[in-house]
Parts: sequence; structure tokens; C-alpha cells
Amino acid sequence: MRWYECQGKIQGRPLLILRIYLNQLHVTLYVFFEQDAAERFVRYWEGRREVFGNEKYVLPMTLSEALKDDLAAIEAGVYLPLPKKDLSGRSMMYLEPHRNTGKGYSSESLLRAFWYAMEVSSQSNTDINAGVCQIIWDKGSSPFDFDRYAWQGYISHLTHSWPMKPTAIHACCTPAFVIRIIKPILFYFMDREGRARVIFHGPESEVPNSLSNYGILRDMIPAHMGGTLEYDPSLWIANRRAVELEMEEL
Repeated sequence: MRWYECQGKIQGRPLLILRIYLNQLHVTLYVFFEQDAAERFVRYWEGRREVFGNEKYVLPMTLSEALKDDLAAIEAGVYLPLPKKDLSGRSMMYLEPHRNTGKGYSSESLLRAFWYAMEVSSQSNTDINAGVCQIIWDKGSSPFDFDRYAWQGYISHLTHSWPMKPTAIHACCTPAFVIRIIKPILFYFMDREGRARVIFHGPESEVPNSLSNYGILRDMIPAHMGGTLEYDPSLWIANRRAVELEMEEL
């Protein structure tokens, strides 16, 4: 592992710019004030070790390394990055609980799939301060789709461990049971600021227009939500393999 550090100041406060290189693979770029960076950097690696274990957490976050045993969870397509950014320049993540069948993967594997999706999203984010936008498609969801371990870990690490802060969570076509049961559980693991960023959209026919009020247009969301994007987890994985192979050859 190689580390590169550059010091500077903004409004009199020390600024830390830190790049991480793991096996010559550029993972991401962190730009934070020094104290904030140190604290969040430690939480990131603590969270990564908690999710991946002592042996895997130091491996490259690739399908052939740290995620080689979690392909079934990733292929389920429960949580993946969307290819476009919203009009504010934020990366967008797509979450569809109904896709969580639990077939061929464990709760721990699903949480690692969540982490990997965030890793991929962070690599393409040129402005870490822009944050990340979460889009949740709840149509057809049932209480059995919500893996308590994975969902609690997802909210906890997204809120406390990740360099990219969630700037908005758009929940679309949310069933009544989610409002009554799941929402209080998730909100328990979120701070007041995080809870204020959760926005509910519905009914289904109004979702595209409602999202457009927040800079999320039809060409940015999957077709089954009323958008124009093709959402194919298998194709996404194939593309990721090609990207990671190319990066390994650099």
C-alpha cells in the first residue's frame, strides 16, 4: 500500500488530501479537513474490517479479490450504482428490496455487496463533497425482503463510515408496512440530519415527475420506474469485470 499526502489550508484550517493506492489500483480520493479526515478515515477502515473480516478487508475491492465469494449477492441487483449523476452532480445509488431473495447468499454477503457498490460509486465521484443520492424502489416489497442484519449495517456504515455522505434518500412507492415497521428501525440508526433527507414519492404514476423536482430526470432512472435506463445487474457485473481487468493491467 502506498500513501500520498499534501497539506494546505482553507480559511485557516489544515486540509488533508489523501490518495490511497492498493496493489497499484487507485481506489479513491479523500479531501477533508485534517481532523475530520483522520476520524472518518479510521471509521472507514474499521467498518471495512467489520464487513469483510481480517483476511479480506485489505484486499482490492474487486470481483476477483475481496468480492469473489459474493457474486450471487451482487447479481441479485438489490443495490447498485446508476450510470448517471443527478443535476447537482451527485452519484446515484439504486436500491430495490424486492430483489432480495436470499438464494445463494447470506446476510453477510449481501452487506458486502452493498459495500462494494459504494466503493464503485466512490471511484467515479470526482467531487466527494457532493455526496451520494439514494433511490429506493419499494414497489412489491414485503417484510421478508428486508434483511435486518444487512439493512442495519448498510445504514450504519453509510452514515458513519463512508467518505461520501448520503445527501438524499428518495423512497418511491413505499408500502404501508415499511412506514409502520421498517422506517422506525432504519431511522433509529440515522442522525437527525439523515432522517431529514429521506423523501417519499408516490403513487407510481407520479414518481418520475416527483423525482424531477429534485434534479433526477427520466433518463437517469430505470425503465420500470418510468424512466428510460435499462437495469441489468448481469450486464453491470460484466462491465465491472472488464473495467477491473483493464485497471489491473495498468
